[in-house]
Formats: sequence, C-alpha cells, structure tokens
Amino acid sequence: MKRKDAREAVFSVLFSGEFLAEKTPSELWREAVDDGRYTSDAYAEALTQHLTEHSDEILEAMQTYAVGWKINRISKVSRTILKIAICEMFYMPDIPLLVSVNEGVELSKKYDDEKTYGFVNGVLNAASKDERATEQ
Repeated sequence: MKRKDAREAVFSVLFSGEFLAEKTPSELWREAVDDGRYTSDAYAEALTQHLTEHSDEILEAMQTYAVGWKINRISKVSRTILKIAICEMFYMPDIPLLVSVNEGVELSKKYDDEKTYGFVNGVLNAASKDERATEQ
C-alpha cells in the first residue's frame, strides 16, 4: 500500500474510533486488519503504534499549536488529521515535514469543511517548527 493510501486508511480507522469505546489506535488498526477492511501495512502499523505510545504528547502539541481552540471544539475530522500529521512530524523522521503538512491539508480538503484546511495548515505549520519535529 502506498503511504498516501495507508495514511488515509489510518485516518478512516481513527476517525471511526472517535465514536467508539476507548481503544488505542493500535487496537483499532489491528481490528480493521483482522476484519479484512484493510491489509497489513508496515507504515500504518508504525504510525498507529506511535499514536498509541505518544497520544498525550500529541494532544499537548495540538493544544499548544491550535491557538485559541480547545481540543474538544475542533471537529473530529480535523482532530484526527492533526493527530496523524503531528505524530509523523515528531516521531517518524523518514517522512519530511512538508509531506506531513501537505498530506494533512489534503485530507482536510477531502474530508472536512472547505474552510477547515486553512486551520489545519496553520496548526501543522506551527507544529513543524517545534523542536520535536524531525527532518532529514
């Protein structure tokens, strides 16, 4: 699976998890693979593992860089996109920062309100300047 497709699959699984009982991203992904909705993918598994291990830090970064917004006021779609992109920027050094930002914006354009991608872009650009953001 291409990373773009895997990223979108993880987005879909995590977004559905916003409406379910507390399960970790890794558990949600494993269930989706076991149910046959998606095939096993190394990138998706690494991403969901990082999302599980670093969820508190990712939420803290979202709160820091979504200036003037409380996390619970951000749409579930945007929250899910921000989690994925921030996770990539902070914990997946093989993915360039610009790719994480661009892919987050593209997911926002595809799945959220047409005006939301500017918000997502702003948050991700701010997060990309964080010292935890990794770049080759």
